[in-house]
Amino acid sequence: MQEKILELLSLDARLSAKKLGKELGISSRNIEANMKKLKEQGMLVRHGSPQSGYWEIIK
Repeated sequence: MQEKILELLSLDARLSAKKLGKELGISSRNIEANMKKLKEQGMLVRHGSPQSGYWEIIK
């Protein structure tokens, strides 16, 4: 699931957890938990505010 999240964010870095959840067919809560793990692993960084920010994927 985390790979799919990273894949979608590489296409659109401004996607919200809600939109990612709809795209992947799982709850936004599940997306948020996976994104938290990605942030803890240093693979994902959020820049800016929740409304106008974007995600950066760290390779």
